[in-house]
Formats: sequence, C-alpha cells, structure tokens
Amino acid sequence: MSGWKIEELKQVSHILVGAAHADGQVQMEEEAIILQLLAGLLDQDELPEELIKYLGAFDPETFNLEETCKALAADTAERRREILALVAQVTEVDEIHDLDESHYIIQVARGIGASPEEYKDLTVDVSSGRSFTPPPIPR
Repeated sequence: MSGWKIEELKQVSHILVGAAHADGQVQMEEEAIILQLLAGLLDQDELPEELIKYLGAFDPETFNLEETCKALAADTAERRREILALVAQVTEVDEIHDLDESHYIIQVARGIGASPEEYKDLTVDVSSGRSFTPPPIPR
C-alpha cells in the first residue's frame, strides 16, 4: 500500500523510533531500518530534509504514543496492518523480540484501533494458559 503523506510519515517515524526505544536500547540496525522503511514508503532513496529534521526532534521523554497514533489515518485494516508490520520490522531487526517490544506493538495496535487478529502474529504471547512441565533431569 502506498499513498503516504509527509504529515502521516512524521507520525509513523516517531512510532518507529519509539519502537527502537521500546527495549531500552537503540541499536544502529534499528536506526538504519527506520530510515530504509520510511524512504521505501516514499519510494525514494533518501528522506526529505523535513522528515529528517522531524526524526531528529524525537524525544523519548516527551513522546506520547497515544496522541501520535490518534494523528494517523489508520481507517482500514490494510493501513493498520502496514503500520504494525513496520513497527515489527524495527523491533525484529536485532533478532531479539522481547516482551517490551511485544507490549509496544500492542500499544500501537490499540492506539490505531487494530483488532487482536490484526497483530496476533507480530507479538510474543506468554499467556497460553498451558502449564509447563520441564523435562526430567538427565542422570
């Protein structure tokens, strides 16, 4: 899906940077994938200066995920899924998907009005309801 406007991408960019901060450690790979994803959404090799400045203005202390999500026009399941898939790509780039990152994806999903079906395959579910019995200790 395409058709992203710069104002929408500003909101998406901060959601993605928030995803990089979700586990408390921003990796270079996460920064690189954010730039790559945003450029891809614009179908360009480089980001416009306006978007780069907006990215640079991100402050994790004042970032309000709920307000940022509300500013997005995620009125179709396809658009919501695209946003959530972008967030998942950022959280997975370091090949470690932890509970903080899953929680962040769920927060974004709720913020944009996604149903659990729209994001269930993007998060780690630790509440399976099944009990776990460890294997016997080897002799």
